[in-house]
Amino acid sequence: MKIKEKKNILRFLKRFSLLLILLLIILEITNFIFSRIMTTHYRPTYKELFTPSVCAETVIFGSSSSVHGINPKYLDRDFNRFFNFSFNGTNPKFYYKWYTHIFRKYYPRPSCIIYAINWYMFDDDWMSRKFEDDAEFWPFKLFISELFNNNNRKRILLTRFPILKYHDRFIKMSFKEPRIVIEKYYHGYVPIIKRPELSFRIVKATDREKQKTFFEKLLKEFKRDSIPVVAIQMPEYLPGRDNKDQNRKFFIDIFSKYNFPYLDYNGDRITEINYDSTAFLDWGHLSEAGAIKFSKMLGNQLQEVLKSYKIRIH
Repeated sequence: MKIKEKKNILRFLKRFSLLLILLLIILEITNFIFSRIMTTHYRPTYKELFTPSVCAETVIFGSSSSVHGINPKYLDRDFNRFFNFSFNGTNPKFYYKWYTHIFRKYYPRPSCIIYAINWYMFDDDWMSRKFEDDAEFWPFKLFISELFNNNNRKRILLTRFPILKYHDRFIKMSFKEPRIVIEKYYHGYVPIIKRPELSFRIVKATDREKQKTFFEKLLKEFKRDSIPVVAIQMPEYLPGRDNKDQNRKFFIDIFSKYNFPYLDYNGDRITEINYDSTAFLDWGHLSEAGAIKFSKMLGNQLQEVLKSYKIRIH
């Protein structure tokens, strides 16, 4: 190859690299601007994860039912602060990757984990959140690391920048009334705004064996880190759906296997909350009043469970 041709190739590569760097800078600036425009409860939750200020002794994992259903304000005790790290639409594969790639590395080791589960959590068409979907909230160093080491690079790039992630609904989202009351956000909890829909529904979920595999792998990670776990089944409005026993035996067996206490608020711990229409927005999500009532009850019962299982908070 002639020297002139080599110089032309080097010149092209140099210009291309500069263009790529410029594009990344523009996208990062856009990312910053969009983050100030769009209302989301995920941003302050991820801020606590990457730059801890609460440094909670007990953390909560779960999906939308616990995001909007467990308020740490009513669980906090003098020597036991709670933070709700639940995210809408999560499944076991999400939490396995999130825990092993992020939480373990960035957050102080908690004394206890409250895992708010659902009987339909293994249906990843329904509970479809992916680890890579939250790339917009990652620090730049983590973004670059995952970009080079994660096989789902395309999804990381598309979800890193809001202009790409929300391009088809940005205008609609900008003018639409938010579905959350961000002013009442507290340590990961946020109430949801929604017209109650409590009519009876037949609800179906399709279990995926790979999600059950990731579920057990996640429990093994908790055991490996010697972190006690209290599993809870979030209460549902029982008159609003057909009474499912799906996965009840599976949960009882697996939590017994790992010696994790299991509080089933649709099973042996059903209360008047399950039949109180004012406590729910639909069959699976508590209202703000319902979340307060349930959180107070859960806070009291957790103290008994921690004492019974000799779980020390420090």
